[in-house]
Amino acid sequence: MLFDKEYLRKQFEENSEGLSEGKFIEKKASQLLNIWIEHDKGEEFYKNTGPYFEVFYEILKKYVPEKLLEYEKLIKPIDFFSEEVKREYNYNSDILNFMASLSYLSEREMNISSPQDVHYIELGGIEVPYMPNSNIDKNQFLGREGNAV
Repeated sequence: MLFDKEYLRKQFEENSEGLSEGKFIEKKASQLLNIWIEHDKGEEFYKNTGPYFEVFYEILKKYVPEKLLEYEKLIKPIDFFSEEVKREYNYNSDILNFMASLSYLSEREMNISSPQDVHYIELGGIEVPYMPNSNIDKNQFLGREGNAV
């Protein structure tokens, strides 16, 4: 699910509390990671950011690296990334990527999705299974043999 850039920009403006984009990202990312650090007992909450994980992780690394390292000590190593997904879900703007990540995360949580639930995303016009930090063989998942992406 791609979000409209104007919608994302409006979400930032309505919630920025007068902060610059960078300060807003730093504050909100730190708050989110504090929650994850306090409550994540192996569920890997970051997986609810879905395909936006590919850009969200870079934002966390850029704006709150110490907090990210603290969180990463609690979970399995984050060491698998998909350039294909990153290209498709990247707005080429830290604030738009951050707001898209939060919007996606919020929608997943409102639907009471588990961090372990597979995401179904569109890549090149085809719906494929996706899980952050995981290499799902799209050709074998749920009988999709021969449907190479």
